Amino acid sequence: MVNASVRILTVDLADGTRIYQSAIYTDPVEQVFDPPMRFDAADDAQRTLKYCAEFNNGVTKDGKPNLDLVTRSSKMPKNSSCEPVACVAGQIGKSCKGKDDKASCDSTPGAGDGFCDACAITSGQTTEDEMFVLNPHIVLE
Repeated sequence: MVNASVRILTVDLADGTRIYQSAIYTDPVEQVFDPPMRFDAADDAQRTLKYCAEFNNGVTKDGKPNLDLVTRSSKMPKNSSCEPVACVAGQIGKSCKGKDDKASCDSTPGAGDGFCDACAITSGQTTEDEMFVLNPHIVLE
């Protein structure tokens, strides 16, 4: 199960028209375009789609930190791309430099209570990593 929660997934056309929206990460809306959309303009910009996924990585609705929502290296499979960048114990939320950098997280120098384990949300290859993929169907005339 992914620790971070997705609030919304969207896809917009170059002119800003929203063509896809889903607020359910685990069961996204399957959007079918009938007739199929054509992307045959000479200008590349007119054939561009903008993908957006808004994630919550460790903050409750009232803005307070919640470590149960944070993507954490210690809870990811070994082959995950999750690299710790923030403290989850000691100075919670402070920047740190990887899983071996516990000292930067200590509440006071030498306290030994720090833990660098929170990761930025990134795409990856495991089921615990985030994925946002459009599966297009190509229609050739």
